[in-house]
Amino acid sequence: MDDATVLLRDSGHDDRGLLAEVAARLLGVDPGDVTVEHRCAHCGGTDHGQPEATAPGRVFLSLSRAGGRVAVAGSLTAPVGVDIESVERVASAGFDDVAFTARERAGLRGAEDRARLWAAKEALLKAEGRGLRRDPREVEVTVDAEGALASAAASIRLFDAGPDLVGVVAQLRSGTAAL
Repeated sequence: MDDATVLLRDSGHDDRGLLAEVAARLLGVDPGDVTVEHRCAHCGGTDHGQPEATAPGRVFLSLSRAGGRVAVAGSLTAPVGVDIESVERVASAGFDDVAFTARERAGLRGAEDRARLWAAKEALLKAEGRGLRRDPREVEVTVDAEGALASAAASIRLFDAGPDLVGVVAQLRSGTAAL
């Protein structure tokens, strides 16, 4: 079940402070008791990668920025990924061929569909812990007639990210290991 919490703010806030705020809220502790660092599982770099909280308890965190907004997601139960995407940004020529499977491309009905689907894929890849090191065409997200997004690996939920933006949070299902 999806228990992810999403915090959305205008850009200009301290990313680590927002991540600590979400972690503290979920853990029921003071934000001052939470330290957040980034660590790339691939190269070990600390200027990028999945955020990790040092706190009294375990919490899964994710962060995304777009269109002057920042989104932070957190969960106590399973890895989580968040993405906010500009509808305009995904409209470039050739994007669909490198981002979507043939079945996904066949179902696209416009720029907002494209942005929702791409944000869902990015959020899912973040939840897996690999991000765009994994070819996004290896991950399939389905869209039903009402526009709901689905994946075998994660629960996926849309949220309002603001004008001309889409927001998606993905949380791995129980038994699905982060890669």
